[in-house]
Amino acid sequence: GKEGFELTLQVAQMATEEGHLQVAADAYEKLLEQEPNDQRVWQPLLAVYRQLGDEDKLNDLAASTLDALLEPSARNLVRMERALYLVADEDRTPDAVDVLREILDEEPDHQEAGRMLAELYERAGYDEDLVDLLNRQLDVAIDNQDADNIADVSLRLGQLLEQVRRDDAIDVYRRALEFVPEERRVIERLLALLGDDDDPRFKIEIMEKLLGVETGQKAADLSRQLYQQWSELGDESGMQRALELGYRGCP
Repeated sequence: GKEGFELTLQVAQMATEEGHLQVAADAYEKLLEQEPNDQRVWQPLLAVYRQLGDEDKLNDLAASTLDALLEPSARNLVRMERALYLVADEDRTPDAVDVLREILDEEPDHQEAGRMLAELYERAGYDEDLVDLLNRQLDVAIDNQDADNIADVSLRLGQLLEQVRRDDAIDVYRRALEFVPEERRVIERLLALLGDDDDPRFKIEIMEKLLGVETGQKAADLSRQLYQQWSELGDESGMQRALELGYRGCP
C-alpha cells in the first residue's frame, strides 16, 4: 500500500546517501514496478544506475521513461543522467554530444547542457561546432535580454573567431555593445582587434565608449586623444563629446 511505498522510498534514499547503491537500486526497482511514472522513483534510479556504471539498465529506463513523459524539462532530466554518464568517458564524447544537443533542441536555454556541450566541443577541438553552439546561446541571451550572458558568450565566441575569422569577431563584439554598451571587457577586446586599415570613425566611436567607463587620469588622457582624433575628422560634436566625457570621468 501507500505506507509501504513511502517506507521503501525512504530506505532507497537512505541507502543512496550511505553509498549502498545496489541496495538502493533493488528498492527503487520494486517501487518502479508499482509507479513507473513517479519522478521520485525514476529520477534517483537513473542516477544510481549511472553511479553503478550499469549502462544497459540506464538506457532501458531512460527509453521507457522518455516515452511516458511529455514535459520538456522532465524529459531533459532523463537525458541529463545519460549525458553525465557519457561525459565521464572520453571515448563516448560523440554520444554525449548527441544527447546534449537533444536537450538543447527541446530547451535552447538549458544552461547546464549548454555549458557541458561547450566544454566537450573545446576538449575535442570542434571549433566550428562550438561557434554554432555559442551563436545559438548568444541568440537566446539576447532574446532573454540577459546582459551578463550576452557579455560572457560574446567574449567566448569572439575570442574563438579572432584566430580565424577576424571580421566575424568584430561583428560579434559590435553586436554585443548594442545590448551592453558599457561592458569594458567587450570594448577593450574590440579595440585590440581594430587596426589602421579599419574605419577610423568606427574605431573612435569605440574609444568613446571606453572613455565612458574610464575614470581619473586615464579618462583625462583618453579625452585629449579623442578630442584630437575628432578634430582631424572635422567633427565638432565629437570634439564636444570628448570634452564632456573626459570631464565626467575626471572632473
